[in-house]
Amino acid sequence: RRLLVGKRQTPANGSTVVQGDQVVYEVFVTNVGGATVDSLTVTDTLSPLLIDQVAMWPAAFPAPSVVSVPTGTRYVWSGTGLAMSPGASYSFTLVGTVGHVCATRLVTNTAFMTAAMTCT
Repeated sequence: RRLLVGKRQTPANGSTVVQGDQVVYEVFVTNVGGATVDSLTVTDTLSPLLIDQVAMWPAAFPAPSVVSVPTGTRYVWSGTGLAMSPGASYSFTLVGTVGHVCATRLVTNTAFMTAAMTCT
């Protein structure tokens, strides 16, 4: 099992954003191995500085579970029975608007992924 995970932020990491600007995080997962992936969980947490958050996900997944955590809002997508064949990709997107900020702040974002397959 080999999965390639990538993440893109718009505007790019390190860019200056101000109140009202939109920030987009896209997580891409591609099966680059030779086996079919049966289940996949992707977790991403957005900064509490981002408001009006919107999530988008592949049709093969149900809506994410969403929970408030000390570091922001955590989104967890869990798909089972996927049959994610070699070469297949999934994309998960989170969009937020920069809320009121009184001083320059560093905003970080890290995504996590776990997967499983049935060995025959």
